[in-house]
Amino acid sequence: MSVISGKKYKVLSGVDLGKRAREEFNLDLLDEQKNEVTFFVPEDVFSVNSSFFSGMFQASLKELGEKEFRERYKFECDDIIMMNIENGISNIVNTMDLLGGQS
Repeated sequence: MSVISGKKYKVLSGVDLGKRAREEFNLDLLDEQKNEVTFFVPEDVFSVNSSFFSGMFQASLKELGEKEFRERYKFECDDIIMMNIENGISNIVNTMDLLGGQS
């Protein structure tokens, strides 16, 4: 199970939980650094909802742009979770495009 703020989750969902995870993983600082970061999603996590992904990574995608985000942030997970992550990236990028943001 994924552990965020001491609670165990099998489904990662909700913008607020994503924002809390962003704080716990100190992603603002990681965005400033030039290092590659790998996130390991445990096998017992069933789903990463796009709202959770948005809460956790939207600011990073806006800051870095899609290309640099993909170069710097890697995800180790099963194929289903990777589809969830790809959907989350697409949703954020499409929203930024609609609003005239960086992609």
